[in-house]
Amino acid sequence: MGWWDLNEVIEGLESFNATYGHVKVPAKFVVPSCEPWPIYCWKLSLGEHLNFLRKAQGRYLGPQADDAAERLQALGFEWEESAYSLKDFEMAWDTHYSTAKTVYIPLSFVVPPNPPWPLSAAGFELGREVSRLRRLRDRHPLLSSESEENSQKFLEKLQNLSFFPQNSRARRRTQRENKRSQDAQKSWENLLLALRTYYDLSGDLDVPYAYVVPSEDPWPLEVQGLPLGIRVQTIRSEKAHLTGPESAKRTELLNEMGFVWEMHEMKFEDIVDGLKQFKQIHAHLLVPQDFVVPPLSPWPEHLWGLKLGHRVNRIRNDAYIKGRPDRKKVLDDLGFEWDTRDVSWRVTLETLKLYKVLVTDKRESKKGKAAELRVPQTFIVPSQPPWPELAWGMQLGQRCSKIRLRGDFILENPSRIKELENLSFFWGRGKGPDGGRRFVTGYADLDWSLDDPHMSLDDLITTQQVSTDNIS
Repeated sequence: MGWWDLNEVIEGLESFNATYGHVKVPAKFVVPSCEPWPIYCWKLSLGEHLNFLRKAQGRYLGPQADDAAERLQALGFEWEESAYSLKDFEMAWDTHYSTAKTVYIPLSFVVPPNPPWPLSAAGFELGREVSRLRRLRDRHPLLSSESEENSQKFLEKLQNLSFFPQNSRARRRTQRENKRSQDAQKSWENLLLALRTYYDLSGDLDVPYAYVVPSEDPWPLEVQGLPLGIRVQTIRSEKAHLTGPESAKRTELLNEMGFVWEMHEMKFEDIVDGLKQFKQIHAHLLVPQDFVVPPLSPWPEHLWGLKLGHRVNRIRNDAYIKGRPDRKKVLDDLGFEWDTRDVSWRVTLETLKLYKVLVTDKRESKKGKAAELRVPQTFIVPSQPPWPELAWGMQLGQRCSKIRLRGDFILENPSRIKELENLSFFWGRGKGPDGGRRFVTGYADLDWSLDDPHMSLDDLITTQQVSTDNIS
């Protein structure tokens, strides 16, 4: 919404206030094309425009900001969401039923601003919300946002008035919903029973991901065979059983029982065990960030489901080790890789060395020329020996291009230039006035036009007397 139509929005809001006595505009309210609404506001999506203003917090009021803010304040406009409440709904419904003596109401009916209708509910789309209530029942937003006691009282009042349809189709739907509700409640009760039994037996609720309730005593018969580890994980990740009016009460109950919301959050020893096993399997500690311990041998069962990659990334950001030099020493002794950028360089360099042996040296020896390391830009490291496993799938050609063009790896550590020179790395050829070689590495402020076209980059930097600080 641009500032140029802000006047229309405010005048539309003023007309709404004059008509209904408040500024609680429904989100989908559109200005009617009739009197007493201003003709230039007809069909204006007033609700959507006001919601935009709320989300933007007034940042886009334009050159008329001060005047607009004063007019909105004078109207009592609330920058936070000001939706109708269940109480407004209930008062509007009571007024309708007392005057019309029927539970049916036109879909397009909107509460008028006249007595005996409650002023706070003026403009409320009662017909539309009544239709939604018949479909959603206790899942209606206005009911689910209120306390269970108030919602149930309102629903019972409507039920006594035969508000909900009782045809066969509706009865079957009601029966299905009731059965689902009963099954969900029974499932929750069984889960609590299993968690309490697990706590009595183990002293905590740190349930392994693959844990299944044994079919033996002292486990209650109704929970035997329950995949408790998976059920616990769905509570953590999907908030299973924790939606709806009972969510706060159930969450509080789980907290009182000592439910572990973040698996392995406090167990540094488990992370160390996972790193040791990872190193034993892969011979390194470069754990991918999305790596999760699989529920398979040889991984210890108590580690199944551990987000090891996520934990390793947090450790590099000082989690688990802040103020704990003893833990850092444990990781150092294990060979933990703190600088992944340095590891990436070492893997790249080793891969280039192997490429030179396998490809460049063989190709150039046939021509009897010096072997110059050139990697095609489209070359991708094969996922098979003898290539290093850490390099499998690496876009080596593109990586070399970025070294030449942007100075990747070497800008942060110019000493690496010598390592590439030792491999006869191809830096690129230019068309300077001397017609000789010109490196392309991102050192834009160096003079590349030299008498010696084969001067190395190290010698060039020395000749130009450019300090390492200026380079990096």
